[in-house]
This record gives sequence, structure tokens and C-alpha cells, in this order.
Amino acid sequence: MPEQQGARIKIDVASSSKKAGRNKKRSKPLCDKPATKVLTTFDDLDYNESEESDDNRTGGARTLPLLYKEGANKETPTSLVPTCQETPSTPLAEMTDHQRLLTELYVVGPASTGKTTLCDALAHSLKLRSRCYITEVARQIMKRRGFTREDVGRIEMQSAIMLAQLEKEAEVCERAKSTGETLMLSDRSGVDPIVYAVLTAKDEHQARLKKNLLVEHPTFQCALKRYRKAKFLLLRPVPEWIVDDGVRSLDQHARSFHVYREVLAELGIPYREIGEDMKDLLERTNWIKAWVTSLAQPHL
Repeated sequence: MPEQQGARIKIDVASSSKKAGRNKKRSKPLCDKPATKVLTTFDDLDYNESEESDDNRTGGARTLPLLYKEGANKETPTSLVPTCQETPSTPLAEMTDHQRLLTELYVVGPASTGKTTLCDALAHSLKLRSRCYITEVARQIMKRRGFTREDVGRIEMQSAIMLAQLEKEAEVCERAKSTGETLMLSDRSGVDPIVYAVLTAKDEHQARLKKNLLVEHPTFQCALKRYRKAKFLLLRPVPEWIVDDGVRSLDQHARSFHVYREVLAELGIPYREIGEDMKDLLERTNWIKAWVTSLAQPHL
């Protein structure tokens, strides 16, 4: 299947414009130092989450800066300006071959589509070192923070998962480059919490607000540059594989898959898909190996 390439995301910042003056004065975090503050408020966007605890509120303080710098052309996708500063990159002439060839592979998709099974098989087949393989972060954060399945629609849970995932990715990528690895594999990505934020919203307006809060976070904007150069594999639901995993909501798998497509397209992240037409694990593994190593250009 040809690689999908969507238009870059267009963020609605009208409700944020009154804060532009204040945001201009704030210091900007470095891309190599992910922000760890969890999003817990919609106060500036005319939305209050009824179940949000008082302990987690920020007193109406804005948690996110504007995505566009003043004077940028908001109609043109290429005018998107992340609010974080880029760390100085290594000059191409000084890079090793390994640094140039590091591939990031993210396997994403709805619940019960075989993501972890596929990632484990791929890691084993490629003899991938554990330090280059990110297992599912969401479960770890849920256990550590005391979140349950009932919290899946709360913005603080999805923001905590997103930031933990992005921090882990930055750490693993840096280590992989320093040790000469050529592949980093991740079971899920920082895009997944955004998808679940949309899926659990009570209406379209709330879905847009939740999505924008996560997407506009400076740490995600830094990661987005990596994502647009990485390889994303989106798994389509296979009916006979759908089971209750005790963590994710299992309703509307088809809708979940379409939201993944929409979000990836809006963010300008290229991706490929496999699904019911390729169920054999060995076949899937070999197809992905050919794809990520550029030994062939597989098509579905």
C-alpha cells in the first residue's frame, strides 16, 4: 500500500489569541528537555471537566503557549512555528553513518489489533536490543499514577501518558544514536493519547479542544518533527482478534481506526497500513523488515 501523507495540522487558536502577549514573555523549553507538566485545565478554552479533582486544577493559569508566532501566516501549513527551541544539530559532515541511518518505527492502532504481539516478534526477529525497544508506556503510567479504565476520557491521564511516552522516545533515540544502533522500535507513540482524547470526548467541540491542548504542547511539537521523518505502521482491526484487554474501551473499533487516520493525516505524519489481508505473524514481520531496512518497497 502506498504511503499515506496527509496535510499538516491546522490548529484553532482563536480562543487563545487574547493570551499572546503573556505567552511571548515566557521562556521556551529545549527540545532535548521534555516538559513534564501534565495538562489539567481547559479554563482558558471555556471548558471544565466535571470529574477533574481540585488538587489537579491550576487556578485558571494557561498551560499551553500559542502555536503560531505573532506575524506568522496562519493560513499556510508551512508557517507552523513550534514554540520550543531546537537544540543545535550535529553538522552532517561530523555525523557517523549510524547517526544518519537511525530509523524510528512506531506501531499504532486500535485496541486488540496485535500491536504488542507484532512488536515482540519484530524485536526478536531483528535481535533488537531491549534499550532500543519501547514497550507500552500507557499501562506503566496507569499503574504508577493510579489511573483506571474509567479515567481514559480524562485529559490529565492522556497528557501524562503522552509526556511519559515522548520522554521515553527522546531518551531511547539519544541512547541509540550514541551506541550506533540503526533502529528504534516503539509499541505505540505520542499520537495515541491524542486519538483517545478525541474518541472519549462528549462532542465535536470538546474533541477539538482536547486535541489542541495535547498537540499544541511544546514537547509534542518537538516530537512532531521526528514523527514526520519516522515510519508509522497503522494496524487495521481484525474482527476475530477483538477481545477485552481490561484496559482500553472496546467500543467502536472502526471509528477508532478512522480517528487514527484522521489525526495522522492532520499532523502530516506519513504512515502505512496492514490488516485482515495480512494476518500471518511471520508474513507481517518479514514485510516490516523489508520496509524499514529499505531492502524492498513492499506493497499491499
